Amino acid sequence: MFDAPQAECQNELPADQRGRALLIGACQPDRCRNSVITRAHAPIWIAEEDDLKARAKDPILSPPGRETVLIRLTDVQRITRALQHEGVTA
Repeated sequence: MFDAPQAECQNELPADQRGRALLIGACQPDRCRNSVITRAHAPIWIAEEDDLKARAKDPILSPPGRETVLIRLTDVQRITRALQHEGVTA
C-alpha cells in the first residue's frame, strides 16, 4: 500500500531521499492518508490508549512529559473513537 507521494513519513526525509522506502520511525498511521487501520489493529490502539491514560496519571511525570503523553493520547483517541463509532470496539 506504500504510495510515496501520499506517505506523511516521507516529509521527514531530504527531498532527494523521498519515495524510496517507508520510514518506520516517522510513521504516524493516525495522521497519514496513506495508512489503513482495520479492526485487526483495534487491540493495539486500545492497549496504547490504556497505557497512555495510566502514564498520564503518574505523579512523577514531568510537565513536558505529561504534555507529550496527553498529545499522543489525543492522537490515539482519534483512532479508538473512530473504531468505536464503527462498532469495532466496545
